Amino acid sequence: MATWITLTEDNVRLLEVEKANMDAIEPSQTLQQCVDSAANFARGYIPPPKAAAPSVPPECVDDVAAIARASYLAQEPSGTLLTKLRQEERDGAIAHLKDIARGLVTITKPDVIIDDTQGQPSIAVTDLKSSDTQPDRVGTRDRLSGL
Repeated sequence: MATWITLTEDNVRLLEVEKANMDAIEPSQTLQQCVDSAANFARGYIPPPKAAAPSVPPECVDDVAAIARASYLAQEPSGTLLTKLRQEERDGAIAHLKDIARGLVTITKPDVIIDDTQGQPSIAVTDLKSSDTQPDRVGTRDRLSGL
């Protein structure tokens, strides 16, 4: 088990020309907002168990950075900052996340597991009785077809 990582805008590398152009405009989303959005996007591809949001496994850090960078640069009005290279980085990151979702790539399990539906550490208590192993049938096909 290892610690998952919460990324910040410091994890996203931008070229000086990209920084200068983005500083000259007022993007609708800050770089940190793009990072948070990309982390949540990536978490959608990660199978349970998960750590607390918006942290991601170490194997996804570069993916989140690439997606966040592309989202941030896409806000530049002329569209020149989102180069073919940056688009390919984003597409490669998404492809990697899809491989994780398919189970083709393994990821590090978190130290502390959080249940995403409740936002609390998940605890599973199972008390199976013999009647719990076989669900009761409410109706048969013949009965239901007459309704």
